[in-house]
Amino acid sequence: MVLAITVAPFVTGFIAHHVASDHELWLILHVICGEILLIAIPFTKLSHFVLFFMSRAQLGMDYGIKRGGMKGKGFAW
Repeated sequence: MVLAITVAPFVTGFIAHHVASDHELWLILHVICGEILLIAIPFTKLSHFVLFFMSRAQLGMDYGIKRGGMKGKGFAW
């Protein structure tokens, strides 16, 4: 189900761009599929795609500070 939710905006967008007939229907379906994807992100493992980079940045800052990488930079830690 998650794979279908992820692929649907790409497929409907491709169809909306390349199909000459009934363009508005495919455009509306494309927008609805994109909204469903955005709603599903926090409730599925799709959130790991975004949160992975945030956690890596936080860990890098934490370990850099603990090892003395940020000495004299004004951090209160």
